[in-house]
Amino acid sequence: MPDATRNRTSADHAIALMEEATRANRADPFLSGFIVELPTEGEVLITGDLHGHRGNFQRIVEIADLPRYRQRHLVLQELVHDLATGSEVCRSYRLVETVARLKAQFPSQVHVLLGNHEFSELLRLEIGKQGRELTVAFDDGGRAAYGDRWQEVKDGYRRFWETSPLAVRTQNRLFVSHSTPRLEKIGDLSLDYLRHAAPSEMLERNGPVFSMLWGRDYRPQAAEEFARRVDADVLIVGHTSCEDGVLAPNERHVVLDCKDFDGRYLLLPLDRPLTQQDVLTSARRLYQ
Repeated sequence: MPDATRNRTSADHAIALMEEATRANRADPFLSGFIVELPTEGEVLITGDLHGHRGNFQRIVEIADLPRYRQRHLVLQELVHDLATGSEVCRSYRLVETVARLKAQFPSQVHVLLGNHEFSELLRLEIGKQGRELTVAFDDGGRAAYGDRWQEVKDGYRRFWETSPLAVRTQNRLFVSHSTPRLEKIGDLSLDYLRHAAPSEMLERNGPVFSMLWGRDYRPQAAEEFARRVDADVLIVGHTSCEDGVLAPNERHVVLDCKDFDGRYLLLPLDRPLTQQDVLTSARRLYQ
């Protein structure tokens, strides 16, 4: 099959897949605005940043076993921008599509949170890591796969990200988001804001969503104020590399990291109160 024909066929498949996943985002029965609010039944499996690590993702899917546990929810985040290989060509687009397929298959169980790296792709902001421009490397990988159809495929990713939730909140007072804002940048952020913010506000360069996704303020006063705003006891985030896969920088935050071999996840009940210590005790390694 000539390259042009192969690219056209593959691109058509990817675009259709992303449209199906976007519809699943919009139809999520637990979504209120840009926040998923989970019921009191079942469990939630929470992960940290994946950054293109398909092996860790497959391990997470195996652990989650969603076909068997129909009241189990899976929260994923930070799919793009491979940080492990250091390659000039990033192929994390593959994980975007693999996760989109899972969302389409389990639309009410899988919840994919927007991270700052996806946000950088939405706003076309450059991110430099390890001597690479990650957004450039992502485009290089996409063009290698889809040729001159890459921008059409990427537009499909953008529609998926624009409809992705910013947070998950549980009735037992857990709040899961990619990160939390600096104290002086909290602004209008609250449960009410996340439920009712206009979609256009997502894409403001220095708006509340930008502040939440890019913030990294673990000072106790910042954690306390944000927890009060979102009516939560424990704030579960990614966005920070953790040597042992989990970190508790204050009495509210629990930080998870899933991008390497030491990654950890949480499997938590939804039907009873949980303290930060309960959450930390529940942190399990992807690989025992």
